Amino acid sequence: MTKAISLVPKVLLFVCICLFCRESFSKVQVFEAKLDDEGVKEVRERITPELYLFSADGKLKLRALGFDGTTSRDVIDVLTNDKTLYIELSVAQRDKKIAELQIVATENLKKYFKSKNIPRSKHVKMVSDQNAHIEKTFKLPLLSEKAIAKQIQNTELSAEKLSILSNDTDSYLLVTYSADWCEPCKLLSYELLTYFKEHEGSVNMNWVKLNRP
Repeated sequence: MTKAISLVPKVLLFVCICLFCRESFSKVQVFEAKLDDEGVKEVRERITPELYLFSADGKLKLRALGFDGTTSRDVIDVLTNDKTLYIELSVAQRDKKIAELQIVATENLKKYFKSKNIPRSKHVKMVSDQNAHIEKTFKLPLLSEKAIAKQIQNTELSAEKLSILSNDTDSYLLVTYSADWCEPCKLLSYELLTYFKEHEGSVNMNWVKLNRP
């Protein structure tokens, strides 16, 4: 009994150390908010999901449009290895990326057609409209950090949460634009949340999920 009692302080010390590490070690905080009318207008013609990942010092590390199966992997690569994956694309590179996205999007639409029993007569137009939208969206300029900050500021996030975001100079900032009707958005969110749950404590990051109609 005496020996067991003597172990109590050590156990308590271990628990305190673990709690301290958990608090001071890495963490991911998620902030969900709806864009206001002005923000919705700014992104109405853009594709979803759209993603921006900034380093703690405000450097753009990654920008992703749509979901081609590599987006979550790229986010994780930036966070774990501090890589910069954002690069200015040449016209040829941009057009190649558009074509790749259109292929993936078309395959996703085919699955949607099958699951919802969409009449064949509508397939061609829906694919054409989607591909045109992807091309138009991808040729839009990226949103500036200032524009994104303004959009976040104009959401219904509380003053406390906005203060956390503006005063945290030690964490990455991930901003995603999504919608309830966007299935790729849900998949991206699921993959990232699964990773963060499985690797809790591996990164400091604030994640702002901006929802649009």
